[in-house]
Amino acid sequence: MQSTLLFIVGLTGVGKSTTLSALTKNPDYYLLPNRRTLADDIIIPFVQQTQNTPPHAVTDRIERFRLTAAYRQQHPDGMVHALQTYLTHHPPVHAQLIFDNIRGLAECQAAVRVFPAARYIFLDAPPFIRLQRLVGRNDAFDTTRTTVQNSTLKTQLQALPELESVFSLEALLSFQAATQVDAAQLLGAVKIILKEQQNY
Repeated sequence: MQSTLLFIVGLTGVGKSTTLSALTKNPDYYLLPNRRTLADDIIIPFVQQTQNTPPHAVTDRIERFRLTAAYRQQHPDGMVHALQTYLTHHPPVHAQLIFDNIRGLAECQAAVRVFPAARYIFLDAPPFIRLQRLVGRNDAFDTTRTTVQNSTLKTQLQALPELESVFSLEALLSFQAATQVDAAQLLGAVKIILKEQQNY
């Protein structure tokens, strides 16, 4: 069967889940295993094997970024290569497929090359809006090994490379004071967004 593929493109907190909820109300669309699943099933086990690391689940998102970056060193197409691997072993039986998601210019260029007939929905939002969504969604996937103990939130934020190129320190501190969001949760969310900016 000849299938068409629709890619959702976007970083954390841009509204992918809302978009997918609307799209999948159409019974003609079939949602493929998502980025998280392919990372768990293909990417992370591959990297652990090449690094002679005992296979184990990885829940810390910053560590996951490191492992997916290591995968791209072996397979420059990154997530697109993982998706291609999955589809090779699981030939699609549905006419209209959706994949959630790819990120960044390199993955988009790979997708255009590997899946030339695919279509794309690009989603974007300002970093601060993404941060607000990230700390408010209570998703267990957003775990990081982050604590705020021996120094203040301000000090730990200031120590993050590239912080000021993405966020205003004053805006972050004002947001934390106004919402009383847990300092470690806020710091972890900032780290996730900065690491995404770096990787994609």
